[in-house]
Amino acid sequence: MIGGVYRARQPGVLGSAFVVALLPALVQAAETDSGESDKQPRIDEVILVSGKIPTAEGDYAGSVSVHEKWWLDRQQPLTLAALAGQTPGFNIVDTGSRNPTPLIIRGLRNASVSSDDLGGNGGTVTRYIDNIPLQGDFLPPDMQLLDLEQVEVLKGPQGTLYGSSSLAGIVRYSTAKPQLGDYQTELSASITDTAHSDDLGYATTLVSNLPVGDTFAARLVLSKDEVAGFIDNDYLLTGSASDINSEAGEQARLSLRWQPSERLRVDGSYHYQDRTVEDRQASNEPFTGDAYGASSRFLQPADTELHMANITASYSFDFATATLIQSRYDYQTERRADQTDYLLWLDEVYYDSSFYSPYEDFASETVSDFNVSKDTTELRLTSPESADVWQWLVGAYYSKDKIDGTVVDLAPGLDIFWGLDEPEPRDYYAEQIEELGESAIFAESSHKLSQHWTVTLGGRYYDQSDDLTICSMLPMNDRFNGVEPTPYCDADEESDDGFLWKASAQYETTAGVRWYGVYSEGFRRGGSNALPAGVENNRTYSPDYAEHYELGVKTNELWSRLSLNASVYVIDWKQIQQSAYEVNGYLVNVNSGSALVEGAEIEGYWSLSPSWGLKFGGSYNEAHIDEPADAALDMDAYPQKDDRLPGSPREQWNLALDGRHSFGAFELDTLVSLVTVGDSTTALNETFADYQNLSGYTLLNAHAGIEWGAWYLAADIDNITDERAITGGRYSPEFGQQGRFDYITRPRSITLSARVRF
Repeated sequence: MIGGVYRARQPGVLGSAFVVALLPALVQAAETDSGESDKQPRIDEVILVSGKIPTAEGDYAGSVSVHEKWWLDRQQPLTLAALAGQTPGFNIVDTGSRNPTPLIIRGLRNASVSSDDLGGNGGTVTRYIDNIPLQGDFLPPDMQLLDLEQVEVLKGPQGTLYGSSSLAGIVRYSTAKPQLGDYQTELSASITDTAHSDDLGYATTLVSNLPVGDTFAARLVLSKDEVAGFIDNDYLLTGSASDINSEAGEQARLSLRWQPSERLRVDGSYHYQDRTVEDRQASNEPFTGDAYGASSRFLQPADTELHMANITASYSFDFATATLIQSRYDYQTERRADQTDYLLWLDEVYYDSSFYSPYEDFASETVSDFNVSKDTTELRLTSPESADVWQWLVGAYYSKDKIDGTVVDLAPGLDIFWGLDEPEPRDYYAEQIEELGESAIFAESSHKLSQHWTVTLGGRYYDQSDDLTICSMLPMNDRFNGVEPTPYCDADEESDDGFLWKASAQYETTAGVRWYGVYSEGFRRGGSNALPAGVENNRTYSPDYAEHYELGVKTNELWSRLSLNASVYVIDWKQIQQSAYEVNGYLVNVNSGSALVEGAEIEGYWSLSPSWGLKFGGSYNEAHIDEPADAALDMDAYPQKDDRLPGSPREQWNLALDGRHSFGAFELDTLVSLVTVGDSTTALNETFADYQNLSGYTLLNAHAGIEWGAWYLAADIDNITDERAITGGRYSPEFGQQGRFDYITRPRSITLSARVRF
């Protein structure tokens, strides 16, 4: 990646396992209970689509968290942070909307928790919007989560069905689909007051379901929003500015459905999102003395535009259902960032403070401009819906990613100071051109051996390629030394293939309680290290793999009022991709070392009464280095055995009290939620320059809504206590005191919204 050209076992596990061990007693009680369970509301059964065969959640042998529409609709605005907070074992590094948000499931992350402006390859969690995969070498921005039907978080490696980048799991957003014969339009608007901000935010959304005849329907979603910033900066070269992290965006989605018969259905969709974020959601309190004060010399905006299209056609034969999926996304981004402190550090280390430092007004900013596209084709056959004893699927997959981008460091005025004849003040220029290909065949089969036992076996063969070219030059440095600036290009190709397995067994008791065991594998793609032609070592690096073992229990109707899932797991992560220096001093990716993850999770929903319910969850996750990287590698710092993997808390808990009440013509719904996240680290140990131990935090949110005929009015308060939590940042000494920063959570926000249907 072109950003790399500069050289630059705990008691809690036993306690959680003890909770799981107590579940047999609950199961026995459920089997013998003859109380008044019929007086309590039954918990609806959830249908999963992420297994690629529609399956009742209780029948899925594995750990999955499902957020249904009723809960999603009560999060205004719905954010990735809200989803993660209510999902045991899943957390994010909340960087705001400017940067792609790192997703972490069950602690599988090795990279430091840093700025990561472009969201480069290295993710272990894949996101899907319906059948569109959002993964690759440069990740698209976070989508505005609108008009969703369901969100599913599959935890543990999912390589057999989802291939690369599903090393830790997947997050799948299911959008609401067009409904045949049902005309409905919904218009909503909201205003938001954010603490420490001078402005109000607003959002407007139109959702319209438009049937045409009996066989065709369209669904249209249009939205526009402005989000108020809350970070101030008194250090900008252009003068002080307030609320610099404000943002604005537009989004549109058109979904189509044609269903001329019960056998044939064709779904199509087009998504568009344009978003501008003025600066980071980050502050530098140690430098500014202000908890919400930034210190960069330049505003650091990000402009992103995303186009996504998908067509999914399925036909039900008597023996199987055939599904063809074709999708594409195009992603363009332009970002600017303050580079001053880093170049001054380079000047001190490499030029003896003789190049940049003599210019008293020296300042520099980086401009990155990237265009990324991804085409995906998948064809699969699945067993007919009527299949009971034997369910199966076979499929083929192909994808191609294309990346074309530039990174330029600008130093305004430095060219004039040195008397250089340079058309523009480019201190550094780099271009990356890359094409990634992946093809695979996969299969999965589930067989019901008896009334109680079901076994599943799956596998995937994959073949991947990486064709990479990187060109770079130092225009002003070359002219300073009397040399005509000329790009120097490195190119290489890499390919690899492999096979992944999955196996599971599930036992269902007469009370409907299901016990399961799972073994699954996942991987993250390898790649090419762009090196000069004369360098023979480390030209490529290989995939890293995870082997996953899990035991769990789930039930949908303990006493007809309690839904409960619990599991314990172990993940062995091998040949981890890490950064090191090649013998000639070039920064490269290598494979070395292993990590071990041990943990336990529990979550469920308890229907306390016809009006009240309690959504709850918790996890304990011990993710640590098991075998350190090879000591012979040339690294700035070295992992040690038992180092915690960065970015992931050991403990995470959530509670949400849900209320639904009728008052004549009015329907009142309420939701009060509490999220507690434990402490985390930003790097493996204190020898790493950017190591920080980040304190845990607790967030309290509340929602209340009133429905009256076609109208719905709601009030939401997020982060009621105005908690300022640090989730990551930039701490390496080469960025200096002024260039460091902390990513922080959004302050207390109060949102008033109204919706009308007609």
